[in-house]
Amino acid sequence: MPDRDPPGEDERWDLTLYVIRGSILSSNAIATIRRLCSNELAGRSDLHIVDIHQHPEALEADGILAVPSLVKRRPAPRRLIVGDLSSEDRVREALSLPPGRALPQQQKAAEAGHADGSGET
Repeated sequence: MPDRDPPGEDERWDLTLYVIRGSILSSNAIATIRRLCSNELAGRSDLHIVDIHQHPEALEADGILAVPSLVKRRPAPRRLIVGDLSSEDRVREALSLPPGRALPQQQKAAEAGHADGSGET
């Protein structure tokens, strides 16, 4: 359960994703977080992806014990999400983002009666 209201539309997000490049869980986490940043936080997020093999010293700074791990520094409160980050819904909930919002083109299509965004019925 979120401990505060969802962040405002203009708040800047600072996210760090700790991964092991080449692992399936890490690859899935990268895809999920990049998708959320592009779709939900477009122009409002700073995403840092840290490969722990290249930067092992970074683990200690954030107290990371397992990967993949996502650290949200801003907006407050700070959050640490660990494990399988392939579920967009799970990550949304952990970040206090509203449930799956349609992309603007999907919203326009739905309003026009085209639920799939294709413009076709």
